[in-house]
Formats: sequence, structure tokens, C-alpha cells
Amino acid sequence: MHLFDKFASDTTPSIESALYYAMSGAIGGRSQVGRAVINYTEFDYILKGDGSTIWSIEREGSATDQGADLGLALATICTAANMPNGGKVLIDYDGTLQVTSSQLIDSVNNLHIVGTPNLTVQASGFSSGTVWDCIKFNNCDDAIIEGFTIDGNRSSYIWTIPVTDDAGNCLHFDSCERYMIRDMYLKAGLFHGFFGSGQTISGTLMYTKMTGNGYRGCHIHGGAVFSIDGFRTLFNEVWANGQYISAGLSTGLFMAFDNAYDAIIMGNHIHDETGAGMELSGLLSSTVSAQKVSVIGNTLDGNAYGIRCLLTMIDMVVSGNTIRGCTNWAMELNTVQNTSITDNIIADNADWGIYCNNSIQKHINMSGNILKRNQGGAMRLRGEHFSVCNNQLADNTVSGGGAKDQISCNTLLKANIKNNNISDDNWANTLRAIYVAGSCKDVHVVDNMCGNTGPTADIRFDNGAVGCLNMNNRYTTLVDNTVTAPALVTVNDVASAFN
Repeated sequence: MHLFDKFASDTTPSIESALYYAMSGAIGGRSQVGRAVINYTEFDYILKGDGSTIWSIEREGSATDQGADLGLALATICTAANMPNGGKVLIDYDGTLQVTSSQLIDSVNNLHIVGTPNLTVQASGFSSGTVWDCIKFNNCDDAIIEGFTIDGNRSSYIWTIPVTDDAGNCLHFDSCERYMIRDMYLKAGLFHGFFGSGQTISGTLMYTKMTGNGYRGCHIHGGAVFSIDGFRTLFNEVWANGQYISAGLSTGLFMAFDNAYDAIIMGNHIHDETGAGMELSGLLSSTVSAQKVSVIGNTLDGNAYGIRCLLTMIDMVVSGNTIRGCTNWAMELNTVQNTSITDNIIADNADWGIYCNNSIQKHINMSGNILKRNQGGAMRLRGEHFSVCNNQLADNTVSGGGAKDQISCNTLLKANIKNNNISDDNWANTLRAIYVAGSCKDVHVVDNMCGNTGPTADIRFDNGAVGCLNMNNRYTTLVDNTVTAPALVTVNDVASAFN
């Protein structure tokens, strides 16, 4: 059985199975914790380095080629004609190997490339008119690459950043299935650290570091024609990309799941990006969308934005993530449907904690989240069929920057806002605990606790709101640790609007 057969045989691989295979080392043949002693007899080819180049190629222990400068030689030996059944290649070198042209591996299946721990493959002098990816796999199924650094060395390029993704990446997989990228370090690419394109089924990117790249750390893009099914992005560290792009356009992890199904993004640490830490996108279409994407247990800190969910994302799960220190809002929803946002910690961000960018969201569940000290407010809700229950919201105000609502509802239809605990140690900076604008309809505000230390704590329904319900909400106003009279619900000429 091939290494990937068990993992790929699950028609609907669970998050638990992805975690198990990631941690056990069943894919890729070894555990992330410590490299085993190399067994040279396992390899079909061994590329041995001397100085700054590969000087010998051995096959099954016997030298087959020697020379003063053989380059990296991957593109030479990893061909369909030379390896019709695939094989395992070791790059045995302790230092930096410079390559002056792309290493293109085309249509070789069951290929496994391993680098020794201190190996760095570095681009040198790439120029216009060449293929610009440092290493590229094209139409290669069941491929594995692991264990070394690829330095895109963008400062060595003699021209400016390309206008397409298909150029200048440290590592590029195009139209490959069941591949694995593991324990790599992808840095200083002219464009992306890793670029996955074309038809992609059951690809996995894990335990990999991506930093200092010109545009994005990782970019996955199938497009409207190709699908990206079962992609796993697990336990990577991504930081400080976008070196050639203005602030706001760079992204740590960018997943353009235009035509995708069953993706898992789990356990990644994304930090210090001048754009979004993570951007997940489908297409604005009823026929092309991303479905069943799970974003679980990631940590995002110090990015311009946290997690942006854009354009026809359906059946998403966003759970157990921590988002801190964004200079804008932490989580953005834009045209998403059937999405569950649960048990996240969203704190210390400079704008909204959760921000609905338009009113096209449908069937959204938000529960068990903790939102604290988000300066724009906790939640800005727009869309229809929302359930906002059992969340803890505290101190989401702007000190000296004007009063803010903790929960602000605008163009919100058919929503239950229930059993939330809302408090603020500086309530003077909070305009309202819950605000329901006149553009809302059938918004039920029930059994919420509004506690504070300032003079007011209210729930406001504005003129024009229709079919709304205010019931069993509790207000605790504390002054000098003494409970005073509860604040009132503010109703602006909409008494007839309540059921």
C-alpha cells in the first residue's frame, strides 16, 4: 500500500484522522520530532554535494555520474523516462547549493525527495525568459518533498516581480494529486513561498515555515475550472511575507478555494503579516464555491487582519482559533453561508472582533466565543438567519475614541441573540450593549446579561425595526460596587414592532 493510500481512501477524512496522520508521521515516512539517522540504502538516487554544487550522482550505491558542476540535477534524473515507477532521491549536502534555472519535474509519479537537515537550495540569477520557480512539480501524483530549505533569493533576480502567480515561487505544485510538502523552509521567494495550482486532490502542506516572500507565504488557487479537494494545511508557521507588495495586499495563507471541497486548515501560527493572516475565498457564483472548509486551532497574532472568509464559502467551521493584535478587524465574513463560528478567542484587536462586510451572510451560528478588548466593538452582524448564543463579550470599546456598540445589528433578518454575557469595565465608552438598527427584521434579543461599572447599559431598537422581541434580558449597573437601578431598554418609537 502506498503511503497515501490509507489517508486518501477515506471518502470524507475527519479532522481527527488528519491530526493523527500529521502527528504520527504516517505520511512522509517519519515524525516531525527529530530526523532519524539516514539509511542510504533506501534511496534510488543520492546527489552528493562538494563545495557549492552537486559533484556526483549515485544510483543504488554506485556512482553513475561525476563532474565539477552538475547543478542540482533534479531535473536531470527525475524524469518519467528515467524513473517510470517513481523512486526516492536524497540530496546529501550540508550547506547552500545555488541553482541558476528552475528545477522542473514533469509527470513523475511516486517520487519522494529528501534533503539533509542543513541543505539550502538557493536561486541565483534567475532572469526573464526562464521558468522562475525554484523547484516545480508538474502533473506529479503521490509526490513527497521534505526536510530542507528553499531560498528564493529574490534580491538576485535581475527584473521586477512578475504579474502572474506562475512565476518566482520557491516551490510550485501544478495539477498534482495526493502530494505532501513537509518540514520545509520556504523563504525569500520572488512571489510566493508555496504555490499550489491546477487540479489538486488530497494535497498536504505541513510543518513548513514560510517567510520573507514577495507576495504570500502560501497561495492555493484552483480557479473556476479546476477543483481543490481534500487539501490539508497543518501546523505551519507563516510570517512577514509581502515584501514586494504594499500593505493590505500580502497574505500569510491565501486559499482561493474557488471550486473546492473538504479542506482542513489546522494548527498553523501566522503572525506579523502586513495584510491578512489568512484569507479564504470562493467565487461569487451559485455554481462555483468552496464547501466544507474547516479552520481549527490556528493562532494569528500581529497581522493587519486575522481570518477573512470571502465570496461563497459554504458549510464552514471556524473553531478554536485565537486571533490577537490585528490592526483592523479580526474576522471578516463576506458572502458566506451555513457557517459555524464557535469557541474562538478574539482579543486585543484595533477594530471589530467579528465583522460582517455585507448582508449576504446566511445561516450563521456564533456560540461559545470570547471577544475582549476589540476596539471597534465585538460583533457587527449583517445577513439573515443568525444564531448568536452563549458568547462572552467584555471591554470591547475604544478608550477616548468614541463610544461603540458591543453587538451592532444592521440589515439583520431572522436572528436570535440569546444568553450572551456582555460586560465592560469602562462602560462610558460603550454606546449600547446591543443595538438593533431600523433596517432589521425579526431579531429576538432574549436572556442576555448586560453588566457594567458605568452609568448606563441598554439594548436599543431603532425606528423601523419590525417583528423584534426583547425578553428576559438582565441589566446590572454597578457604581462603587453597589447595584443600582437597572438601565432601560431604549425603544425609539417602535413599540408596535414587538411581538
